[in-house]
Amino acid sequence: MNKRAVWGLLFVLLSGCGLQAEQELHFLPDNKAILFYQHDTSTALFHFTPDREGQFIELQQTLPENMRQLQALFGIHGLDHKPAFWICSDVKAMQQAIRHSGNPTLPDVRELQRRRVWKQGHNTIILFSITSDLEQIQRLVLQEFASQLVQQKARKWSHNGIYWFQTGMAAYLAWSIGSAPQESSRLHARMIDYYSYYFDPDQAFALESLEDQKEWQSALLVDANQVFGESVLAYLFFASRYGAHTGIHTMERMNDPAEFEREFERSTGTTLFEFEQLFRRTVFPQVQSVRKKHKQEKRDNYYKPSRTT
Repeated sequence: MNKRAVWGLLFVLLSGCGLQAEQELHFLPDNKAILFYQHDTSTALFHFTPDREGQFIELQQTLPENMRQLQALFGIHGLDHKPAFWICSDVKAMQQAIRHSGNPTLPDVRELQRRRVWKQGHNTIILFSITSDLEQIQRLVLQEFASQLVQQKARKWSHNGIYWFQTGMAAYLAWSIGSAPQESSRLHARMIDYYSYYFDPDQAFALESLEDQKEWQSALLVDANQVFGESVLAYLFFASRYGAHTGIHTMERMNDPAEFEREFERSTGTTLFEFEQLFRRTVFPQVQSVRKKHKQEKRDNYYKPSRTT
């Protein structure tokens, strides 16, 4: 297979949107050209296949402003590394983006179809089919952007840590940025509904076991969706009780992950143990109720008689 990338320094005005593609990237797998447009902003670098131009224009209506709001929230005006997002219309384009991002071994096509997202360094490659939910894609971009801001905030630490807290924070901010304060109860309900598909309270991990990198990686191997869902819902509960800014302030005061428990109590007036017990008593019943509703809806749809003409 011929895998070579040819850079063309062409300036193209994208039709109808006023966005300028500073470069066109031409990939030639199997002698069939795959074209990416590149759009550089002050906060991120975007690549997208031409047939996703319409979706990209819609994303650009709110993404830049939301990214600036996230930077202001963290008090970060310049990123250590500008993130790059690749918006791909098919798996073949995903593979070329992954190879261009520095991975010589391409993931299996079926794995990419299942995952739909691939992380490679500071590159996030997204499969954005015609049926993809635009809001979900936007949240994914914002989540990866917020994750980089979280990591930059923690760069003074001697080692990585507090994975559930940092992961949950990035996801929560991706959902909440741009939302009005009066929408907080609706946001809470939407997030409970969404993550209840992935998080089963009966299989919950202790939050303490999701702090260290080694234990976090081990838990991901057991059930990544479960771990991620629990982390996001734990931070949602944290933000609902103490405010979204409190988590950032807690991180700012830490010089090392070993200080997390002390600074957590200092910020909230609650120990981590007390917080987790309250989280379990408050959020777990909500999630179980929603999961029960989802199961009933699935059964109802399964047994619903089909119409005949």
